Amino acid sequence: MTPIATSDTTQQFLSFLLPPDIQALLPTQQVIEILNLTSHQIVPIAQVPPEVLGVCNWRGEVLWLVDLAALIGTQVSPNRLCDSAYRPLQLHTIVVQHKGYVLGLVVEQIGAILRQDTSETYPILATPNPLQFAGCIEGCWLTPEGKSQWLLNGEALIEGFCLRRE
Repeated sequence: MTPIATSDTTQQFLSFLLPPDIQALLPTQQVIEILNLTSHQIVPIAQVPPEVLGVCNWRGEVLWLVDLAALIGTQVSPNRLCDSAYRPLQLHTIVVQHKGYVLGLVVEQIGAILRQDTSETYPILATPNPLQFAGCIEGCWLTPEGKSQWLLNGEALIEGFCLRRE
């Protein structure tokens, strides 16, 4: 078998789905762990923005959990833990870390690990809503089917979220 040739600009990315129907990617070196949580493992916090779902115990520490689609502004949704009609059976969570901060990004569905060439990234021209965290989106790729895959920066998400909280 011939090894796959990779260039200096090829990286691995974790793919996932955000509502309403956005395929997104995070560099795997920014991902610490993937968790599947139930609503019973999450403690809601009063008087927080609607994108904050609450906190959970992660390795003996408090992990803040945010609805990534609501955080970046692709979908405005009520807090999914407050109303049983919005309570999913599992919350797919991507744990990211940067500069000592750890954050749980709740997404609709976890996909596969993909290898992409970062030199082939295009700017995002249109979004469904004005984005709150536009700086966290580094660009996109087009799939062979013509769908875009957003490249997100977990470090920028953490910095933006933590700065808003302080």
